[in-house]
Amino acid sequence: MNFDEKILIKPFKGEGFDYWKFRVEAYLDMKEVKECLTEEKPIDANKIAAFEKKDRHARHYLII
Repeated sequence: MNFDEKILIKPFKGEGFDYWKFRVEAYLDMKEVKECLTEEKPIDANKIAAFEKKDRHARHYLII
């Protein structure tokens, strides 16, 4: 995963939530980490680390 790229999704400012949400979900889907938004953290200990790693990546993508 390349963390050096900049995304063009501006922080939500209170208007146009549906469009903002669509862009965020599309971007995270492209980065293969969207499930962090739509799925609960797994209970299975073998899957927790992988989920947490994707969750960290998803958050990073949104704050860069």
